[in-house]
Amino acid sequence: DSMEQYTTFDIVKKMKIPRERLQEWLRRGLVKPSVRAKGVGTKNIFTREDLYRIVLFSQLIDHHQLERETASLMIKGLDDAKPAPGRKEAFPEHNWDWNWSTAEFILWVEETPSLPGEVTRYTFQAMREHAEEGARETPLSLALRQIAFRKDWKNFTVINFKEIREQVDRALE
Repeated sequence: DSMEQYTTFDIVKKMKIPRERLQEWLRRGLVKPSVRAKGVGTKNIFTREDLYRIVLFSQLIDHHQLERETASLMIKGLDDAKPAPGRKEAFPEHNWDWNWSTAEFILWVEETPSLPGEVTRYTFQAMREHAEEGARETPLSLALRQIAFRKDWKNFTVINFKEIREQVDRALE
């Protein structure tokens, strides 16, 4: 349930993340608790969703070799994700509302600047594994097919978030 609360100790013990490493991430603001400790004798309080974010962050830097700041921005991007105007209507098969409890895949795209002086842009989409009623293909396969024809997308990563969520859920049982 959403009222579950976990401490730094719980994360270290259940998620097998070294204490010093977690504390460094917290100190640098790369991951955040739902309730920050306020002084001596108080603890950071984390929710299950916070644990999903922390394990995702850990996998992004360890397995996908992302810079810590990029991984942190990506997770913040998922929390803040809102489709560009018109996108929701143009692609109704996408699950535009990111939900830490139900999302299945994350599609992370690095777009190459098209003009000198432009910065590399990163975009994220939450994806479902299964097609909606009447759809010809899954949102993920559709997105991958679209990427194949784009010249301005340098790299893309598909993250099986469902697996991360299930890993966290099992560790908390």
